Amino acid sequence: MIKAIMPRLPSKDFGETEKFYREHLDFKTVTRQEDYLVLSHNGIELHFYQNRVLNVQKNNTMLYVRVDQHIQALHNKAVAESLPFPAIGKLEEKPWGEIEFSLLDPSHNLLTFGQRKPA
Repeated sequence: MIKAIMPRLPSKDFGETEKFYREHLDFKTVTRQEDYLVLSHNGIELHFYQNRVLNVQKNNTMLYVRVDQHIQALHNKAVAESLPFPAIGKLEEKPWGEIEFSLLDPSHNLLTFGQRKPA
């Protein structure tokens, strides 16, 4: 029986990845090996594999992150912290009933944060 789904994302530099998720998204390090990194936040795990030759400009890995509240505050925090990555999208209401914004992590994994619009 399926219990959870945990994405495996590429990371060009574990130090940058760990710092980004820890400082900006409050993740904790579960384990860090030479070629594997696991981070956790509120029971959610992200697994990263080392890819030192990753061309970040061609990385098309995407992850949808569901939030249950405070998406505006999360977006404001991302903007206020001036994240050192090129894409922090604007907060938008989507026709499929979501309020969303996206940003890139240091390895250019696209993280889209979404919250259902209140009924």
